[in-house]
Amino acid sequence: MAIAERVAEKADIRSKVVFVEVDAFATGLLDNSLDGIFCWDLLGHLTNPEDALRELDRITRPGGHIVANMWTMNDCQVTDPNIKEIRPKEYIDHFDFYCRFYDREDLDQLLSSVGMAADSVEVASWWEPPHAGYRDYEHEHESLIFTIKKTGA
Repeated sequence: MAIAERVAEKADIRSKVVFVEVDAFATGLLDNSLDGIFCWDLLGHLTNPEDALRELDRITRPGGHIVANMWTMNDCQVTDPNIKEIRPKEYIDHFDFYCRFYDREDLDQLLSSVGMAADSVEVASWWEPPHAGYRDYEHEHESLIFTIKKTGA
């Protein structure tokens, strides 16, 4: 959260952005109260992302957007020597976090299961520098980045 606040400050938009830490399954926010939600690297850690997506949809106003990502099987995490596969496309990482990886069909199926559809989906990859204490090598991430526009009144 502190990193996001610093980025917003540097971009000179801090006064236009509200940062709130909430439970993804029960935010406590009013129905249809947000213009947009940016949800990054969260849904792939959830064993029940459907419930989080329903909550995000509930609090997004009609015409508002949800922008999120899902890791693909081409993400470097899959080949990390400290990650353990527990089922196809499902792993437990070095911090004991659950990680689920998606392909486009998986994403479409997930969104359909909660009555949603992506307006756009792109595959994006990027390189990150080494992280102290784990993944101490330059590594490449890959995600499906998707946008959902809420319809209805």
